[in-house]
Amino acid sequence: METRPKAILAAISANLVIAGSKFVAAYFSGSAAIFSEGIHSLIDTGNGALLLFGLRRSRKPPDDQHPFGHGKELFCWTLIVAMMIFAGGAAVSFYQGVSQWRHPRNLEHLKWSCAILAVSALCEGYSLIIAYREFRRCAGAGEGIWPAIHQSKDPTTFGVLFEDSAAILRIVYGLPWYIVRPTL
Repeated sequence: METRPKAILAAISANLVIAGSKFVAAYFSGSAAIFSEGIHSLIDTGNGALLLFGLRRSRKPPDDQHPFGHGKELFCWTLIVAMMIFAGGAAVSFYQGVSQWRHPRNLEHLKWSCAILAVSALCEGYSLIIAYREFRRCAGAGEGIWPAIHQSKDPTTFGVLFEDSAAILRIVYGLPWYIVRPTL
């Protein structure tokens, strides 16, 4: 069954809305952390665009240089996105950790932060639902999620599914820290 980019497009749309809301919140609050999170969401949007690019390139027909087609490009671009998520997430986390360690501050802009968490939860939840439906559609009925991932020939859909699941977990995990965070 041919892969449709519906899950990728939903993830790109969700990340654009999240990035826009973070930049608006950063503008009105003056928070550098929220601005940094906006950049992180733009990187997530770029990752989705790379997945979409890889999906489109993998559909190219065979030619003289690629007599078996371009199908493996999908895996290459998915690997690049995975490395960017890992490296980008590590860099942003490291920077934020060192910054907070060197210059501890009391929690500020709580209302903006909670609003961003709510917008992010709605957008990531929507994208997660779309990705899960697309994954189940491609996997077939009655098949468990782990066997379906193992047998899948489409890393983009379950990549989006995992990324959205991780985003929801980050939001749920981060919520208590925004509400009841000890002062440093």
